[in-house]
Amino acid sequence: MSHRDATLFSSDVASLAAPNFLLDGVINFVMAHMTTKLGDESLLLVSPSVASLLANLQDYEPEAGPPISGPTPQQSNGYDCGVYLLAVALAICRWWKKHPRTEEAAPCWFESVMDEVSAESVAAMRLNLAQEINLELIKQGDTTSSSSSSWPSSSSRQ
Repeated sequence: MSHRDATLFSSDVASLAAPNFLLDGVINFVMAHMTTKLGDESLLLVSPSVASLLANLQDYEPEAGPPISGPTPQQSNGYDCGVYLLAVALAICRWWKKHPRTEEAAPCWFESVMDEVSAESVAAMRLNLAQEINLELIKQGDTTSSSSSSWPSSSSRQ
C-alpha cells in the first residue's frame, strides 16, 4: 500500500503488532498521511529519512535558530519509541491547527503533548493504526496505489 511517496510492505504492517519496533516504512507512511490530513503552508512535516539528511547537513547550512526542546512523555517499554514519535507529532500538529502561528506561541504545545500522549494513548494508537491499515489493505485487495483513509484525524484523539 502506498500514499504519496511512502510505501508499506507486509513486513512494515507486521511491525505494528506489539512488542515490535515500528519499521521506518510505517513511520514514513503515517507521516505522509499526517501531511495530507493536517499539513498546510505553515506546517511542514518531513520524513525521518529527510530529517536525518538535514541533521547531517547542519554544519553546511547557516544557523537557523535554536532548536525547541521541552518535556515529552516517556515510554514505559523498550519498543514503542516509533509510536511515541508519531503520537507526539500528531499532538503537535493538532495544537498547531488550533493556535496562532507566532514564535512566542511555539513552546506552548508542550502541555498539549503531555496531556494527549501517554502509554495508554500510544497503545491505542498502535492498535488503531494496525486496524486502519489492515482495513485499507482489505478494501484495496492488498494491491494498492493510493490510500484515502481518514486517519490520522485532526479531531480524534488516539
